[in-house]
Amino acid sequence: MHDRRPVVLPADAAAAWLDPATPLEMAEEIVRIAALGPDAFAWHAVDRGIGNVRNQGGELVAPVDV
Repeated sequence: MHDRRPVVLPADAAAAWLDPATPLEMAEEIVRIAALGPDAFAWHAVDRGIGNVRNQGGELVAPVDV
């Protein structure tokens, strides 16, 4: 896991965050309070080849034994 994990928002919060009329301060607050945490996801190890942009294919995200 790395610090570049995308921010994931529920649909209603995402709509408000994307709305150009939403003030910057409110957009920052939406991310702070509505972003889904790591517990909302299933995590598993994947092939190291996923880190190379030249590699393609669904097998790269298949769970691997560690």
